Amino acid sequence: MSQKGVVNPWANQKKKGAADSVQERLAGKAREGKTPVSLQGRLYSILVTLPVRFQESKDADVAARHVMGEFLQKSQNTPLAQLLLQQKVSVKESDLIGPKVTFEFGPVQLHAAASSSDLNLALAFGIDRLALALTEGRVRNKSLENLMKEHFLEVLRNV
Repeated sequence: MSQKGVVNPWANQKKKGAADSVQERLAGKAREGKTPVSLQGRLYSILVTLPVRFQESKDADVAARHVMGEFLQKSQNTPLAQLLLQQKVSVKESDLIGPKVTFEFGPVQLHAAASSSDLNLALAFGIDRLALALTEGRVRNKSLENLMKEHFLEVLRNV
């Protein structure tokens, strides 16, 4: 493809179609500090305390979901996968039968059985199911607890 005109040598010469990674997109937006991001369920919350501070809450949400996805990716070959299945939550859509809700956690899509026809309520129940599996896995397996600490994850009960 031929280009017409003079090319600005200071222009951003990014190739089209090349997607930025999350780290590249958020690199200039992170500041020193901590940012707590909560994934709200109905009874439980999953708290991701990022070791950096963001001005925009949507940037913090993107980073927290990416960290959660990395955690789920690393924990696929641990007992957590079986605990997730017991709670009707899975990384594989084919593991679940019936209606389901999907969560986008960075590199991972997590599917949970839909317990309600109301989408917001079904999403909240999905977070609760994930929180229950994380809590049980943390109690049973010390390596999973260490992996959760490594990814800044905590499970809290809503009051």
